[in-house]
Amino acid sequence: MKVLGVGVATLDIVNHVAGYPSEDSEVRAVQQRKSRGGNAANSLTVLNRLGHHCSWAGALADDTASEFVRQQLLSEPIDIRHAVVVEGASLPVSYIILNIENGSRSIVHFRDLPEYHSEAFEIIDIDEFDWIHFEGRNVTELEKMMRHLRDSGFHHFSLEIEKPREGIEALFTLPKVLVFSRDYLHHTHKGVKDFFEELRAD
Repeated sequence: MKVLGVGVATLDIVNHVAGYPSEDSEVRAVQQRKSRGGNAANSLTVLNRLGHHCSWAGALADDTASEFVRQQLLSEPIDIRHAVVVEGASLPVSYIILNIENGSRSIVHFRDLPEYHSEAFEIIDIDEFDWIHFEGRNVTELEKMMRHLRDSGFHHFSLEIEKPREGIEALFTLPKVLVFSRDYLHHTHKGVKDFFEELRAD
């Protein structure tokens, strides 16, 4: 299957610490690693390793972090010819504190890069793909992209909803498949039963 993923790619800097630091303290990391992050990019990595042909559409900058991410994607290999490059910007970076005592992850995220926009998406030849997957981020631009697909007669697409975002519920009727995170349910509903009852009612 040929899959296009639309979303972000980030640089993750993960510091493993023996215990979460208190405010205004200094702790030594027992391990540090650098990796590529971003939900859409990570999903494509898994699908690629399962034997699918994957492409990524999103925004990169022209900095060293973007070059690292670009090389990581190409090494999978994931096709990145539908990515756009924003000059003078910085790739999003997540600074992650991983507490090895209990497995908790605390994240400081820095972003100085415009979201991928519908104008770039609409020039892609969608007939190349069997399935398109969207990361639920910029609601206004996402709606334009998904309506473009429906207007073109393409209905094989999905939407991942990781966290609450203003207006994202208005998109739920557009994709063929919705993927919800535990975090979204936790912040918007009393429980799983409450969530599914509301979803069916809509």
